[in-house]
Amino acid sequence: MTDKKYDFDTVPDRRGTGALKYDALTERYGRTDLTSMWVADMDFEVAPEITEALIHRLTHPVYGYNIVPQSYLDAVKGWISRHYGMNVTEDELIYVNGIVKGIGFAINFYTRPGDKVLIQPPVYHPFRLVTEGNGRKVVNNPLVRTPEGYRMDLEGLEKTVAAERPRMMILCNPHNPGGIQWDADTLREVARIAAKYSMTVISDEIHGDLMLNGKRHISFSTVSPEAEAVSITFGAPSKTFNIAGLVSSWAVIRNPELRKD
Repeated sequence: MTDKKYDFDTVPDRRGTGALKYDALTERYGRTDLTSMWVADMDFEVAPEITEALIHRLTHPVYGYNIVPQSYLDAVKGWISRHYGMNVTEDELIYVNGIVKGIGFAINFYTRPGDKVLIQPPVYHPFRLVTEGNGRKVVNNPLVRTPEGYRMDLEGLEKTVAAERPRMMILCNPHNPGGIQWDADTLREVARIAAKYSMTVISDEIHGDLMLNGKRHISFSTVSPEAEAVSITFGAPSKTFNIAGLVSSWAVIRNPELRKD
């Protein structure tokens, strides 16, 4: 694919296609002449290989219930191994119909109504919505704003976890909207705190492929044995390849005890 030219300059007209960022403007804001910077998809054509694969599948006249194909599992395993150094078995990997749905599944499975779930605002707002919508209580450990950007308040995190005893933490890694790739030492400290207080960590890593300036994504579960033991990792190709509408995601649970539960 390195010898192929991809067009990032042509802006397709998406109005009238059901695109949320354009066709919902009138309903939500009463006008159509706004710049839709509130929806995380991009206005360039997807790679032709993706379109060709979809067209090939559509040539079959039946669109019934499907299994998860082996090619999907192989593609995810190969990608996260090459790009994140995250080597997983098929027992540890599952298909998920969207990360927000997956977070909701995990909240409902690993916590009970009234339990507390910790988030670190400012952060992707569905973390709060899906937590509260499922009858759990949100505990906040806000990020600290500095002249260089945001940093994680690790001292505050341990104090909050010790006092509130949340059953779960939702970690945004890389951080949305801050664009921060948390360093390995920070992630290891999160894992230490989580293991100490028996807190499961959901790591939303959907933006892991979008690191700039040659930075490599650091997956939470890879930084320490403690991180591997407490983590449920979610990822997807949707941001990387601009295919959010296809709603295809994955989850990795390395700890067999978490999978067994």
